Amino acid sequence: MATGKTDVGRNLARSLKMRFVDIDDLIERREDISIVEIFEKKGEKYFRDMESAIAEDLGGSDNCVISTGGGFVLRPENIKKIRKHGWVINLYASVEKILERVEGKTDRPLLNNGDKKKKIESLLAIRKPFYDICDFAIDTTYTTPEQVSDDIIERLGLWKKSR
Repeated sequence: MATGKTDVGRNLARSLKMRFVDIDDLIERREDISIVEIFEKKGEKYFRDMESAIAEDLGGSDNCVISTGGGFVLRPENIKKIRKHGWVINLYASVEKILERVEGKTDRPLLNNGDKKKKIESLLAIRKPFYDICDFAIDTTYTTPEQVSDDIIERLGLWKKSR
């Protein structure tokens, strides 16, 4: 959440001349309502079911960069489906930076009520074991999307393909 997944994903896809897919955008288009409205009207389980259905659809996709929501990893089968044709990379940031990035925004349904800092800390703690099984992680606290996508390209040894 608020770690730059969409911006990094777009930049990475552009650098690698790949298609960019944002799962949240696909869900909003399929449902014809916002993520916030899906959570309010249909609940988090429904949203997670939609993520899983899209993961199934995208599991065989090649030559694309897929941006997921932060809770996508809560279902290990989602990771397995995506990992069939690529890598799963965890972008993370400090609680303080996430809080700064979401301040004043209402498009984060899991943070719209109560103490945002406590909720962020709780979500990160719950999700940590799932994030730990990603192929690798990159701290985005003090980096730009361009720096992060260059780091990913370098770690995956893809410079020759992208340049």
